[in-house]
Amino acid sequence: MLKHYMANMADQVEATGVGERDRTRQEPGTGAGKTFQLTRRWEYRRLDRDIADPVLPVEDLEALGVDGWELAGVVSDGAGAHYFLKRLRGG
Repeated sequence: MLKHYMANMADQVEATGVGERDRTRQEPGTGAGKTFQLTRRWEYRRLDRDIADPVLPVEDLEALGVDGWELAGVVSDGAGAHYFLKRLRGG
C-alpha cells in the first residue's frame, strides 16, 4: 500500500514539480477576526539510489542544503532508496 502511494506521489511531484500550501493565521496581539493569508509554494525533487549504494553522502546533502533543499522524507522499496526534498519556490 505504501509503495503504491509513494509511487503515485512521486509521479505527481515529477509531473508538477511544485506544491502549494495555504494557511490563514491570526496576527499575534491583534484580537479576533484579524487574519492574513500566507501562501507558500514548494518545489519538490526526488533522488533515487540503487540498493547496492542506497546512502546519499552527507556532502551531497550539504550541497543541496546550500541550494535551499530540505530533506522531507526517505522511502526504501527493496530496490533502493528514494529521497524526497523540498524548497521554497524560487529558492
